[in-house]
Amino acid sequence: MEWEDDVDDDFGDTFPDYQDENENPKKKILGQLPLNKFYEVLNNEEYDVNTSVTCTWYVADEHNNGSRSLRLCKQLEYKITHFIHITEQCNVSPENGCEYLKYWLQEQIEDINPTSFNVSALSQVFDIVFTAKAKYKCYYDKDKFKNGDFAKNKIFFDYSENLMSINNIDRNFTDLYDNFYCEYIKDGVNLYNDTITGPCKDKKCAYYDQLKHFQNIYNKHRISLCKKCNYNFPCLKNPKGEYEEGCSLLILNNEYPVTASRQLYTDTDNNDGVTVSSIITPIIIIFGILFILLVSSKFTPLPSLLRRRIMKKKNVCDNLDEETDQSLIDSEIFHSKSNKRSYHIQYHSEKRY
Repeated sequence: MEWEDDVDDDFGDTFPDYQDENENPKKKILGQLPLNKFYEVLNNEEYDVNTSVTCTWYVADEHNNGSRSLRLCKQLEYKITHFIHITEQCNVSPENGCEYLKYWLQEQIEDINPTSFNVSALSQVFDIVFTAKAKYKCYYDKDKFKNGDFAKNKIFFDYSENLMSINNIDRNFTDLYDNFYCEYIKDGVNLYNDTITGPCKDKKCAYYDQLKHFQNIYNKHRISLCKKCNYNFPCLKNPKGEYEEGCSLLILNNEYPVTASRQLYTDTDNNDGVTVSSIITPIIIIFGILFILLVSSKFTPLPSLLRRRIMKKKNVCDNLDEETDQSLIDSEIFHSKSNKRSYHIQYHSEKRY
C-alpha cells in the first residue's frame, strides 16, 4: 500500500489509528504526545519505491545486512520528502522534527549494524534529500552518537521531550487516563535518580550531557507538573544520593487521597500494589492509642476514678448478696418454727334446744 499522491489532503489518513479500542490504554495516552506520534509515523514502513533512486546509488546492498539498509534508506527518503507534512500533523516544529528524525535514524542504524559501511551512506542520503526535497534544512551529524550507549542517551532524550509536552497540556489532570502522564513523569525521575547515583555520576559517562539536560527540564517544570497532577513529585538526587540543595519535597499542602487512579504512581513494595503507608498507618494508630492510655494512667485521675467506680459497684453487689442470704436464712428459720408449732382447734358441739 502506497501513500496517496495528494499528500496535502490525505497525508493524515496514513497515521496509525491511535483510537484503537483494543490498544493498551497507557500506550494510547502516551502515544498522543508529539514525539511519540512522530516516531509512530516514521516507524510506518510505507514508502514509494519509484522515488528511491538516490538510495540505490549510495547504499551497497551486497554487504552484510545490505538489504535492510537499502529498505531503511528508501523509507528515510520518503519520510524526508514528506517531512513538513509530518511535523504539521504531529504538531511538531521543524527544528524539533529534525532532531527527532536523527534519533529515530540512529536507532534504526543501531538495530541493523552501527559499524556498517552503509552508515556513512545513510548520513549522505539524509543530507542530500533534505537539501533537494524538504523545505527545511536539516543535517545529520554521524559523530553525534559516536560516544556509545545510544540507548540510554535516547531514553533520557525522549523523557525530556515528552516531559515538556506534558507540561504544555493546557489543563490539570483529573481523570484516570490522565494519570498515565503522571506515572510516566515519576518513572523518569526514579530512573534519573537511579542513574545519577549509579552508572552515570560524572562526565566520563557517555550520556551524562543528556542526563543533565533532563535535570534542567525537570527542575524548570517541576512545580507546574506537581500542580497538574496534584502530586508532590520527588526531588532529583545528586551523585552522592542526596536530594538536590534547594529542592522542596512538598510543593502542595493538600493532595488527593489515595484512590485507584492515584495508586498508579504510588510507591509500592511489591507488584500487588501494597503501599508502605497502608501497612504502617494502622500500626502507628495502635501504638498511639496505647501511648495515650499509658500517659493517662500516670498523669490523670482517670484510673483511680475507674477503680473507685468498680469498687462501689462491687460493694453494692456484695451488700445485695448479703441481704439476699440473710433473707433466705430468716425464711428458713420461720418455716422451721412453723413446723414445730401445735395447733389447738376447739370443737364446739352444737346445742340442741
